[in-house]
Amino acid sequence: MKFSYLIVLLTIASALVTQKTAAQNDHGEIAKKLPRYTSEKQFTLIDSIVLPFQTFHTQGLTKVGGYYFLTAVDVKRWPERYSSPVDGFDRDTGDGVGRVFKFDESGQPVGQVTIGEKSVYHPGGIDFDGKYIWIPVCEYRPHGNSIVYRMDPQTMKIEKMWDVRDALGAVVCVGNEEVIGMNWDAEQFYKWARKDDTHHDWELISRKSNTMLTFKIQDAKYVGDTMMLCSGLNRWKQGELSFALGGIQLMRTDGYQTLYQLPLTIKTPRGASICNNPFFPEIKNGRLRLSFAPDDDHTVVYIYEGR
Repeated sequence: MKFSYLIVLLTIASALVTQKTAAQNDHGEIAKKLPRYTSEKQFTLIDSIVLPFQTFHTQGLTKVGGYYFLTAVDVKRWPERYSSPVDGFDRDTGDGVGRVFKFDESGQPVGQVTIGEKSVYHPGGIDFDGKYIWIPVCEYRPHGNSIVYRMDPQTMKIEKMWDVRDALGAVVCVGNEEVIGMNWDAEQFYKWARKDDTHHDWELISRKSNTMLTFKIQDAKYVGDTMMLCSGLNRWKQGELSFALGGIQLMRTDGYQTLYQLPLTIKTPRGASICNNPFFPEIKNGRLRLSFAPDDDHTVVYIYEGR
């Protein structure tokens, strides 16, 4: 019995090391390969994973050990705008439930958990630090309250880390020593540093304005060497005409300078920008792959590969 128990522990430990090592290897390669891509035509759709379950309003995407994790907001009542600001807010909080889905590479569901509390129910863009998946959940309005959580990808157990007096739309893990939070449309960057591995000893060390707002960042990932790769979009409207442009953006995690941008005009068959929220980059067989999950409710994960 003791021998069997030891084998199980060793198997779990090996899996965790494999996950962390793969993530670290991808980090360096992603940043190296990006500058060679100057056109979206250099990316080809190689796979589409149809998810056989309702996904609601999709938000963030990551992948750990062959499993995808997708955050979404299940809106029960959409926020309503006030006729004039109330306590500094332009709308109420609405009502909903935050959800995290786990599914395999064929799209089959493996697990699902709810996340958030009361009016804080809108999960955002997520990142994996090698051990935990970090998930911001906010009120569904600009400048609303947020909670930062982390989740064990094996058990899907969620741990509340800290509260934030702003609406965080995405987080990035700089290794396991720092967490960057981006507020609504990524107008501000927050950075927390870890003193030790308890939720009591993380401290806010900086808050800076985003000076590069070409794309309003929706999801982002750390790609090593103080760099993060972000995905987002922006919308312009003039009269009856409207235009949306999505893209990916490589930024530094120390000073938030933009190092690389690639506009992506790709749309799904349902008309959504491919950069509408969930996004995950990885290296597969030496090639850069970008996964997107932009459509709500009946979601397809579109996987593009650079050539």
